[in-house]
Amino acid sequence: MKKLLILALLSVCVSVYAKDGTHPEFELLDKDGNLVTESGKAFSNARTCGDCHDASEKIEIFSEFILKGNLHPRVPLRDSEGKLVIETGEALSSTNTCGSCHDAKYIQSHSDHANAGQLASDAQTKSHPWSYGRGALAGWNFLDYDLVDGDEEGPDLEEWLTRYGQRHVGGGPVVEEVEMNCFMCHTSVVDLSARNSLLAEGEFEWANSAVFASKALLTYDEDEEAWTWNAEKFNTDGSVINNELQIIKPTDENCGLCHGLVDNSIEKPLVFSDELKDARVSRVTGQVFSPQNISQTGINISDKSDIERPFDVHAARVVGCTNCHYSLNNPVYYERFDEKRPEHLSFDPRRLSYSEYLRKPLHQFAKGNTLHGLASVTENSLRRCESCHAEESVHDWLPYKQRHFQALACESCHIPELYGPTLMSVDWGLPDPAGEPVKTYRNSSTDIGASNNMISAFQPILLPRENVGGKQKLAPFNLITGWFWLAGDPQAPVSREELLESFTDDGEYKVEVIAAFDVDQDGQLSDLERRLD
Repeated sequence: MKKLLILALLSVCVSVYAKDGTHPEFELLDKDGNLVTESGKAFSNARTCGDCHDASEKIEIFSEFILKGNLHPRVPLRDSEGKLVIETGEALSSTNTCGSCHDAKYIQSHSDHANAGQLASDAQTKSHPWSYGRGALAGWNFLDYDLVDGDEEGPDLEEWLTRYGQRHVGGGPVVEEVEMNCFMCHTSVVDLSARNSLLAEGEFEWANSAVFASKALLTYDEDEEAWTWNAEKFNTDGSVINNELQIIKPTDENCGLCHGLVDNSIEKPLVFSDELKDARVSRVTGQVFSPQNISQTGINISDKSDIERPFDVHAARVVGCTNCHYSLNNPVYYERFDEKRPEHLSFDPRRLSYSEYLRKPLHQFAKGNTLHGLASVTENSLRRCESCHAEESVHDWLPYKQRHFQALACESCHIPELYGPTLMSVDWGLPDPAGEPVKTYRNSSTDIGASNNMISAFQPILLPRENVGGKQKLAPFNLITGWFWLAGDPQAPVSREELLESFTDDGEYKVEVIAAFDVDQDGQLSDLERRLD
């Protein structure tokens, strides 16, 4: 009787312990898989913990568990009312789905990705006189070009979502239209085409749900013009069967969906395709995140056989994006900012518990200098090269090495050349009938994916950059020139629609435009002929 009482009390304690957010609820099972409160037998470590952990009978209660590929418990998908989507047929709510364990509202309100920018009323804090402020939401740049309509309150959010929503995680200023989509970063889903199409069409309600279309959890009925959840893919509790929806920490591939070309495969030779044009970081910097040796890829690169290094040395050493760009309150990495640390305190041992962190993981990540000066509180929180690498222990061949370290950022020597197609200029003077500008690359033809395209090495220019602690050092940059029309009072870029109206009719260049620019008289305008110089 005493034994049963202790076991029953232990079951209650487990349940209370779980509701604190520390660990999901679980049942104590004996070696036959029966509840210990019913059988009266001793509980089995392997049967109790084996659903999530690789816990063989030989592992004792205090042994470490070997985690399976996906430790995260099953997640019932819920709608905006908190009900199971498989029962209601309604669109998914990531806030209600993830919010039962994580503080989803806190995460949305503490995310630089969701925030996406900053509105400003004075000209000095705007990216340009015609912008609404700075950053992806409120700023302007000639790479993306399109200026969203708006007023003194800021840009029209629905129009902004249709134009730029595919590179925004949701939430933040557009939370009323589209919630922050946890599944873009925390699942194995890497096909966002259905989501992007809905955003471009202004169909926001099902946009977050549509990320699951590639997993066949969701299908679109053309006749009914409606999205339908696939009941065969769900358990009775509303979760997805067979662990098909893996909840994971963000992978490099997840980051690459918005930021740049990522390819961690080592069996299949890497090749460039025209999709690289949408890989923003790669096209403006030439960076490619891949462990493959350049000489062993399937890319046409000048003198490729002489290049004895991978595209990215960190990728080759299995250092991923989140190893450096970690959550700032992650207990493993947490460091108190120097300006907030008392002078007498050289080390602060206090950390969040894992349960506290998992409840409120800060979605402000370690970073360096921000292009637009946004979220300055977390600026330069990224570890620099010298905080991981001991520069003094090597470089013995280098004369005056201290002087070099003071004047040069590590990247100046250790990124001497880049091999990704790198933008040199963007010319909106005469866009093509599809509304695209003339783009020129420093080391590639415009047709990036062509089999006969030859890539050459791009050597960045060295310019002063302010690093951690306000120190200025020479670092590598790529300079991109932009050309565009200004008109009106006050002046602003001429819209893409107005440019097409001026130069085209029914999707073709006007006759007078062809006559004025067709130098070789072939009836077509090449990129070279479209340059207004």
